[in-house]
Amino acid sequence: MSAAAQAVVPSNVRSIRWYICLLLFASTVINYLDRQTLSLLAPFLKLTYHWTNSDYANLVIGFYFTKRTAENVTTIIKAFR
Repeated sequence: MSAAAQAVVPSNVRSIRWYICLLLFASTVINYLDRQTLSLLAPFLKLTYHWTNSDYANLVIGFYFTKRTAENVTTIIKAFR
């Protein structure tokens, strides 16, 4: 393998890693903003969609589970770095 071909591979891998990090960061920020918005709008959403407290709790738990999963994936990626 030539020296030029070897230099291309790490560059591509680095850009893919940063792209994945950017996606994980963006999903975490969006998740955080969604949870904050939901907490502010909870009374209105409960009235509009006839949600009980259990229905709202299931929604919040879903957001928490997604956030926690993203954090675990990030931790695994850092561990193999």
